[in-house]
Amino acid sequence: MEQLDLIVIGAGISGVAIATAAANAGWSVAVVEQHATVAQGASFAHGGLVLPAPFDPWFGPGPRMPEAGGLPWRRKAHQRQADDAGLAAWQTLAALSRASRGALTAAATTHALEFEARDGGLYLFRTQAMLERAGTLAAALREAGLPSRTLDAGACRATEPSLAHTEELAGAVAFDDMLSGNCALAAKQLKTSLASRGVAFHTMRQAVAIHPEAGRVGVDTRAATDAAGAFAGVHAIGFASPLPAATPSHTGPRDARRDSNGSNGIERLYARRVVIAAGTGTTTLLAGLGLSLPTVHVATRSLTGTILREENAPRRMLVDAERGVGIVRFEQRLRVGAALARRGGETLSVRQAEGLAELLHDCAEHRVAGVVRLSAAPSVCEHVLGADGQALVGPLPTARGRRTDAGEDRVFIMLAGNHRGWGLAFGAAQWLMHQMRGEAPDEQARAMQPGRFL
Repeated sequence: MEQLDLIVIGAGISGVAIATAAANAGWSVAVVEQHATVAQGASFAHGGLVLPAPFDPWFGPGPRMPEAGGLPWRRKAHQRQADDAGLAAWQTLAALSRASRGALTAAATTHALEFEARDGGLYLFRTQAMLERAGTLAAALREAGLPSRTLDAGACRATEPSLAHTEELAGAVAFDDMLSGNCALAAKQLKTSLASRGVAFHTMRQAVAIHPEAGRVGVDTRAATDAAGAFAGVHAIGFASPLPAATPSHTGPRDARRDSNGSNGIERLYARRVVIAAGTGTTTLLAGLGLSLPTVHVATRSLTGTILREENAPRRMLVDAERGVGIVRFEQRLRVGAALARRGGETLSVRQAEGLAELLHDCAEHRVAGVVRLSAAPSVCEHVLGADGQALVGPLPTARGRRTDAGEDRVFIMLAGNHRGWGLAFGAAQWLMHQMRGEAPDEQARAMQPGRFL
């Protein structure tokens, strides 16, 4: 039976990014996805930031997200950026961001991606004291070679028409090389391109177990039981799933496996390597391998709406820097989003959910009042990171301590398309490809490996 080079579990932006890198290298690839198409979980409701600006505290050692209001968190985050741990994490994430910019540019060229990208971003401040503090940090970043501009309120309004009638505005820090864009659209375009190049997408299939063996890895899959859950990773309050039950579609080499009564429909795929990029579903797959990694979940909540007044619509990404709310434009739509970090297993409390919703509506009221008709149903999705706030990218120990081949890793993890920017997945995919080829990772790539927790 034919054996694949790689099986990817999960078709969010991380899964699609590593499938793209592997296909570009000439590998045979299959992607297993429990939803009806790609990017239907956290990638679907991503806030829109492609790569993080180093100014933002999110670019620090971990996701210290705000409660509603968020000002004390912002102040503490800026203060902690100077400590040793913060500096090391900043350098790691900066290296990943640089790698990602080049890898994303290459993917966009090769696969003719058009993902509603917009250049530039403004970090907005309501008070003069916070603007002055931000200006000091921006000046330090400019000395380090990271360009930015500090603007007063008048310059902000002249630069950005959507701010013409904003009253609570002291000024902003502008990053002209920031990039925003539609994560789900990029993933879907990549899927179309990859499918035309022979990558097999096993949609409406759920990966239930991973079996490392000598010289290969088996992945057991079955028909997704939650056929209505095409948006299962995104909870749109007040709305049922828009999709009916779908017929599973799958192609590629497989070995049908069933239980004693032949009813469970388990099918096993084989490949030389497996990458787990299953988002919140990763924990269950790791448990089957006898592994547990300390993680943090970042819950993002967003509102999307149609632009009503083009003349006052934002031309670039806007970030209410004191409250941690981003406003991104996708053609004739706006998305307003914020995030809150939680330890793995915790649920978003009613107070936290209501606080984030209030935060979004307040920022929309003050920043883009009358410009957009926002949806009544906020979307909530989750990104999973290591407990230190960094991505998880690299090899995993073999199931329960067993080795497949001495010195050769076959099971890998990739959780990288997070709230800091979905474009980070492309740099992470580049790093992971080097490791899957047996190349030694550099210091920054090693800092992303799950072995730091094991």
